[in-house]
Amino acid sequence: PTMTVLIGKGRRITLEEISSIAIGDGYLELHGNEVDASTTDNDGTSSFDLSAALANLNLGDSSSLLTEAETLAALSLLAQTMSQGKVMYNDCRTDGVVLALISVVNASKADSASTIRLPSSPDAFIASASKLHKDLEPLSEVLVVDGAAAPLVSRLLSLSRALLPLYNVATIATSGTLDALAALSAERIETNLDYYSDKLYDAARPHRGIVISATNLRAILQGSKKVVVKKQQGGDNNDATANAIRTVPQYHGPARDALAATCKTMELEVNCSEPNASTGLDMTVACLALSNALNAVVCLLDGSKGRAVNATSATSASSGTINENADYPMSTVSDLSTLSNALAFRAAELIAALEAE
Repeated sequence: PTMTVLIGKGRRITLEEISSIAIGDGYLELHGNEVDASTTDNDGTSSFDLSAALANLNLGDSSSLLTEAETLAALSLLAQTMSQGKVMYNDCRTDGVVLALISVVNASKADSASTIRLPSSPDAFIASASKLHKDLEPLSEVLVVDGAAAPLVSRLLSLSRALLPLYNVATIATSGTLDALAALSAERIETNLDYYSDKLYDAARPHRGIVISATNLRAILQGSKKVVVKKQQGGDNNDATANAIRTVPQYHGPARDALAATCKTMELEVNCSEPNASTGLDMTVACLALSNALNAVVCLLDGSKGRAVNATSATSASSGTINENADYPMSTVSDLSTLSNALAFRAAELIAALEAE
């Protein structure tokens, strides 16, 4: 179903809403505005032609561009930030800029023939975005400080890259899908159902996430003819695979909790606004949260690969800007861009591994 996402002063945008705009059927609307930005310009007199606007852009190599989903997320976050009225404080052009951003996003949703992909570089992103619509021209003035893009642009671009895979993986984790897939692997090697007993978890290690995962596995496998209920390993499998299956609750539970906590933090972060264009926000809170999520995704990825038979390296549908073998500096908590790229890549790798399992 179509989702209308309201932005503006006093409004908060959720990760679900950002995802619906980027990859679903969500449309933006300015709270309290009487003009329908999905069909008209901010003055309500003419329709916005996205294909013509994109034709005027010279974007160059596609490897340096955001994906369409990331672009829509970035434009939506920029619209939400600008609508708070802090960056362009007491500026009569604010509503025009916000409505123009909404027009661009909604036109992209309505026109399936036009694919909007803007540069991933903050400077190039602002330069391109300001040319999409006549009322976006002030962006090249307001969001350029000392010849470079304002700090908030880099923050929003990094967030737009991280939020979509974060929400996707968190949704899979909280839906019970991970435990259901693990149960299939448990049946494949005819594992021991006692590995997930309430004596081992509810009583002996009662972390909430671990208990939930163990409970899910017991419920799914109860009555299955492919598992045994005695203290021995069934089937002819290597120890690594059996161990990865036996300990599922001990990594599914904490990873699920970590992803849920990160979603709460990041949902608050996307609704924050710099006090002005020249001031940047400290990124420690966002980087610590994304570090936590990245570790959770890596744990889930290792677990899925460990459970799979003849597991091969998962491939990613990334834009090519991420090095698969890169050693991401987890201790560098100030580097939001690196963490966002790492999370996006590992999340895609996890999805591929789960599909292979």
